[in-house]
Amino acid sequence: MKKKTTIEMMPCIPMRKFDWETDKESGHIIIIRPKFLTPFWQNFFSPLLKSKHFKIKLDELGSASWLAMDGKNTIEDIGKILGGKYGNSIEPIYERLIKFAVQLHHEKFIEILCPADDETNEEQK
Repeated sequence: MKKKTTIEMMPCIPMRKFDWETDKESGHIIIIRPKFLTPFWQNFFSPLLKSKHFKIKLDELGSASWLAMDGKNTIEDIGKILGGKYGNSIEPIYERLIKFAVQLHHEKFIEILCPADDETNEEQK
């Protein structure tokens, strides 16, 4: 995914790639990410590992963002959901949300589907 401006990211749809659970005490999300993403390495190292997964704990805002990244909501929709829940306390909302989404994408926690990318791929075929 090439670097996009805030306006270009608004119609993009983030989709979670990993399972998650809710922390019973805080209510925050814990992402469960396999230590190895390919079956070969999973099978090779599994007997040697205490745990096959990393558990990544999100804060309140990250948890709310993660829950909204369901593959249906656009970045714009998620920003509106978060704005309705947290108000002005999280401004600049879209810049923060996009930075978080790009970081999750870079670490392979989510996929980001952008309509403009689909159109570009169609034109190149």
